[in-house]
Amino acid sequence: MDRSVATGTGYSGQYAPEVAKIYESTAATPDELLLFFHHVPYTYTLHSGKTVIQHIYDSHYKGAERAQQYVRQWEALRNHIDGERYAATLRRLEYQAGHAIVWRDAVCNWFLRTSGIPDAKGRVGHYPERIEAEPMQLQGYRPLGVTRPETASRGKAVECVTPAQTCTCGSP
Repeated sequence: MDRSVATGTGYSGQYAPEVAKIYESTAATPDELLLFFHHVPYTYTLHSGKTVIQHIYDSHYKGAERAQQYVRQWEALRNHIDGERYAATLRRLEYQAGHAIVWRDAVCNWFLRTSGIPDAKGRVGHYPERIEAEPMQLQGYRPLGVTRPETASRGKAVECVTPAQTCTCGSP
């Protein structure tokens, strides 16, 4: 959205003149408010030195990592909290940490498809440890419940129940 007085809705002009002057200019507007006041391309370089799109990618990865840290921090409190409260909170934190990954990937993949600009760190759209198994034909595998069901398709993964050379998977 362009909220500048010069080319947009004029919203920035509602502030006191010294503040309006800051928000009128893309160069002066703080990074955290830039997209509220100005319509800039994904390749626009922020004060941080990152492009808008790289900031989007990095901030979503950082948020998912932070959610994982909450789980580890809570686990460090195991012997300081009653068992029932500890377990209930741990389940919620693990659930949130799993959803943070799901949402991170959904948001980042949407921006990748929309912008066509890859993540400079090669993370978005590249998940070497993940395979979507629903459309595959599996032989020798069995379903396995996943501790954080939101991190796996329908809460299930598969594992080979016989020696690896007899387990196969392929496209239908």
